[in-house]
Amino acid sequence: MSLAQKKTFLKKKRTNKIIKEKEISPKINTSQKIKIGQWDANEDELLNKWVKENGPKNWGKFAKLIKYRTGKQCREHWKNKLNEDIKKGQWTPEDDLLILKFYKKYESWKQIIPIFDSRTENSIKNRFFSLLRKIAIKKKSFGKTNEVAKLKIDSLKQFLEEAIEQAENIYYYENRNITKEKFEKFMNEIEYNLKYIRKGKFIDLNSIREKIFDKDNIKIINFINVNDSIEKENKNDIPTKEKKNDNNNINNNKDKDYNSDTISLL
Repeated sequence: MSLAQKKTFLKKKRTNKIIKEKEISPKINTSQKIKIGQWDANEDELLNKWVKENGPKNWGKFAKLIKYRTGKQCREHWKNKLNEDIKKGQWTPEDDLLILKFYKKYESWKQIIPIFDSRTENSIKNRFFSLLRKIAIKKKSFGKTNEVAKLKIDSLKQFLEEAIEQAENIYYYENRNITKEKFEKFMNEIEYNLKYIRKGKFIDLNSIREKIFDKDNIKIINFINVNDSIEKENKNDIPTKEKKNDNNNINNNKDKDYNSDTISLL
């Protein structure tokens, strides 16, 4: 077979496959355009019902029930918006510093995600780029904020060092007891845990914080409590004016009773 004959043969195969797929799934209308943008309340309700009944899977089957949506859109919308296990609270200065420093080290979101419990990849990315855009706006090197929003990833990375410096200043100002050496130990401990973390699981940052940061604080608290208890015991041992007066009254009453007994005997 010549090259031209091979090409025609392959084209016929492809067309036959497309015809068979249409015959098997006649509900799918290829002429419909895919919807891009916000989801309606009805779509959200249907998606929540699907997950409750079938679990977070078979997104392609669910996409056939909803018009103008793909399986990937359904999966990402539930994962990033509707999932109740997702953490949607405010970002702390510690979070900002960890995102920036670990991205500088790894440049891989898959290794950074396990650090932040119940945070999605999109939310971590958005936070990272928002920190870089803030510095770009301050510098005014790109003009208006709309122009900064259109910047690509490569052009924003030049602000990474300055973003780390700013995040460090905020973090160490709020946590004055923590030194840079301690924070480096904290990061090293996280790296060690990242090596052995399983896919889909998160690191327990609270236990690492207790291991590195809270040791000294716990010792200080215990020392204060011991001193307080010693002072209280000493205070109880030292008689006050009221206690002295009470003791004097008791002794006087005893003397009176003794005198009355002696008089009766006489």
